[in-house]
Amino acid sequence: MDVAAITSYITTNGNWGHNGFQAPNTSRYHLRNSRVNFIAHANPENQGEDGQPPTNHWMMILVTVDASPVHIDVIPAGESSPAMLVIEHQELQTIDRAYVVPLGVKERTTVADIHLVIIQKGRDR
Repeated sequence: MDVAAITSYITTNGNWGHNGFQAPNTSRYHLRNSRVNFIAHANPENQGEDGQPPTNHWMMILVTVDASPVHIDVIPAGESSPAMLVIEHQELQTIDRAYVVPLGVKERTTVADIHLVIIQKGRDR
């Protein structure tokens, strides 16, 4: 699957939010990653939002070699609905987190490669 196919899939699938990751802004998919940080957010009161039960909120930050991170945030949905994956290209920020797991990546791994794994493994459904 090439970048055009990934972009088409993400922009036509209701389970993805894609701030700045649709055509013609596909150059961000070619950014190379230096590591992936998996982050579990803190929820000290163990509360849900908007009347929903508590959830485990997590996100991934794809740290690129040019230090411009790509966030993949998982937004919980209703109890029987898949979560929405929101991808954004933004500056590093302070995150209220419970735990961070940094992972190295194979050399030359791109943002598109990470998205492709999520899509192929069905983790967006």
